[in-house]
Amino acid sequence: MNILITGVAGGIGSHLAKFLVDNGHVCDGIDDFSSGRFDNIKNINFRNLFDFDISDSNNFKLIDPKYDKIIHLAAISSVPFCESNKAEAINSNLIGTANVLEHARNYEHTHLIFGSTSAVYENNKEKILTEDLEISPDLIYPLSKKYCEDLINSFSKNYNLKACVLRFFNVLGSNQNFDRTSPPLLNYIVKKLLLGENPKFHDSGKQKRDFIFIDDILKLIELVLTNNVVGTFNACSGNDISVNQLFEKTKKIMKSNIEALYEDKNSMWDDYKDLFNVESSLNKDRVGNEVTKTSKGSFEKAKKEIGWEPSKEFDNLLEKTIMDISKEIKFHYDI
Repeated sequence: MNILITGVAGGIGSHLAKFLVDNGHVCDGIDDFSSGRFDNIKNINFRNLFDFDISDSNNFKLIDPKYDKIIHLAAISSVPFCESNKAEAINSNLIGTANVLEHARNYEHTHLIFGSTSAVYENNKEKILTEDLEISPDLIYPLSKKYCEDLINSFSKNYNLKACVLRFFNVLGSNQNFDRTSPPLLNYIVKKLLLGENPKFHDSGKQKRDFIFIDDILKLIELVLTNNVVGTFNACSGNDISVNQLFEKTKKIMKSNIEALYEDKNSMWDDYKDLFNVESSLNKDRVGNEVTKTSKGSFEKAKKEIGWEPSKEFDNLLEKTIMDISKEIKFHYDI
């Protein structure tokens, strides 16, 4: 298959590109390297690698081949960064997606896969999150992703675009940006332990998340690609684990005795003081609720319609993932 991947230098995109190329597919990649790292993909044999911003529609004139599949992963994903840089986030996430969809519309048989997020469920109170729930996010990042899903539904209805939306929960894997202000949790923990520093958690650390491994994500995407799957699906484990539990498991694997520090739940956004410095500022309680919420998804729809379910070997996969993350952090910091 001829496949185009946007956001190819990011955590999911880089693993996916290697997986597809290693399995004989022809891949082109797009990334502007604003958060994805070239080191993640430097050894992958792309047919073409494009360095451009998808929010500029003129850039798509550089692309000639017809694609069987387009996997759209490019996005600004940090929740506080998106809230503090609203126009940039909307431009990248929504306008960029519109440009990708318009490009996909040119090819009659193209099948598009969109990387959405479990954050679209941010205001849902159900204990188990399912795809049939009405979603009403209001923070900029999940709101932009919901708008993208709406755009995809529009293109599917009006232009017969074949599309599959995957709502990724908390993905565990290497190649993620561990140096950003709000890094992925596991990558942040591993980095702190390797540097001999105390990781800082917000609130009690008892809040739970649904974590899914990158290897499971790759298997899901492979099934979607192979079977031309359309519709919306959760990409989750169906289990939840607390921040504290993940930390203790990581400490044990890394043989570390470093302890965590705990801060007020509202302090997570302290690096984005512009959101709170005027009278009509972002509600601190709203931010705190985002930090302390628990999320758990259901993968029953994907199991029934696609034949996919995540691995049950959490501890074994966690150890492998921590080793992979450790290698890249040690290389980065010359430890």
